[in-house]
Amino acid sequence: MVDSGKVAVFRLRPHGPLVWLALLILLVGGGIAFLLNRAADEPGSSAATLVLTVSVVAAGLCLVGATARFWFSHLHPHRNPRHGRRRASGARKR
Repeated sequence: MVDSGKVAVFRLRPHGPLVWLALLILLVGGGIAFLLNRAADEPGSSAATLVLTVSVVAAGLCLVGATARFWFSHLHPHRNPRHGRRRASGARKR
């Protein structure tokens, strides 16, 4: 990667492919859990619960990764009061 000396541009939107991946994981995991639960002799089998739990955790991690830029408020260009404009009067902060 070439360093241009500029600050990267961070958009305040979730990363689209990761959100779609999370939805796909939930759909596939839920479908597999449904089929395992339907094929099992007893409802609520441990295999279906395990598949559903793993898919929910994986989808949750994808959503955390997709929204990671929201967790760093110092990167928000206009919404962070710590990065206020310089005072026109030249007065120093107390």
